[in-house]
Amino acid sequence: YNLAKSIKEEFSTLDTQPDIYSFSLGSASGEFYYDSSGKIIQIPYSTVKIEDSFVFTDDQGIKYYFKAGNQTQTVGGSAPAPNDFSNTDFIITRILLPTGKEIKFNYQASSYSYLNNFYKGLKIPRACIYQNGTTYEEFVTKTNVLSESVLQSIEFEGSEVKFIYSNREDINNGLSLNKIEVRNPQQALVSDYSLVKDYFTSTDSPLAP
Repeated sequence: YNLAKSIKEEFSTLDTQPDIYSFSLGSASGEFYYDSSGKIIQIPYSTVKIEDSFVFTDDQGIKYYFKAGNQTQTVGGSAPAPNDFSNTDFIITRILLPTGKEIKFNYQASSYSYLNNFYKGLKIPRACIYQNGTTYEEFVTKTNVLSESVLQSIEFEGSEVKFIYSNREDINNGLSLNKIEVRNPQQALVSDYSLVKDYFTSTDSPLAP
């Protein structure tokens, strides 16, 4: 039993398949993964150059710089995994044109938690032996967004696109995009766009069996 248990625990934490990364640039898109030797393999093959530091160069010589973005942790369920951390995506930080001009992307950090699954079921004893009374089991899964990079502004040649947020009503500490402003190098407002949103409450009320 102990041997079987140790083998199960070892293989449950061993990742036997490579992660597949997807990318989308201004003029190209595709997927890639790292083989067992650490070499980047594109699927399908393309002429886009990909560096280990997550810098992409397209056929026009435009460089796209990325870094690790959001990090989450899933906790709970029938088999809690408190160490289940994952980087869910990579965010673009700058675009460097062959002319030397640069587009910068600025972010602000945010963190919050939300309930992503709730289950309530009838508990069946071992060997299906009937017992008086009814027992229910409840399993809750929560996602902790440990770090979310929220786009704050985009800069190019002195001009700036600003993204303005407010707090969400449905998630504590969550942010909701309210307004987008475009400003010239003198910081004068060129144009702005407001987003109209609304919240609703579900009328569904699931009952326990």
